[in-house]
Amino acid sequence: MKSMKSKLTPIRDMLVGLLPDATYHYWRKVQKKRYIIWAEDSEYNHFDSDNKKQAQQIAGTIDLFTQTEYDSLADEIQDGLNELGVGWNLLSVSFEQETNLIHWEWEFKVV
Repeated sequence: MKSMKSKLTPIRDMLVGLLPDATYHYWRKVQKKRYIIWAEDSEYNHFDSDNKKQAQQIAGTIDLFTQTEYDSLADEIQDGLNELGVGWNLLSVSFEQETNLIHWEWEFKVV
């Protein structure tokens, strides 16, 4: 079974490659006008045999906050997930009045 690190590092590296100075794991450290927060959240599926876990699918979220309507970074995130072979769903896109930022949210699933 693959380690958690080997499952999640490619996602982290892809996101950091898209937005190097504004990609955070779990929380943002400073207020910016454009940033990504990503985190693993839970086990989505698994396969057990011989009294051991043989495969584990991890679910997580990726959140993009931006001031730009139709920000091209949203497409780049989706393309990057596709290139990695990571399953994903776009959960929501909303405008947050308290921050004046557009919030894109994806769920990803990786084995």
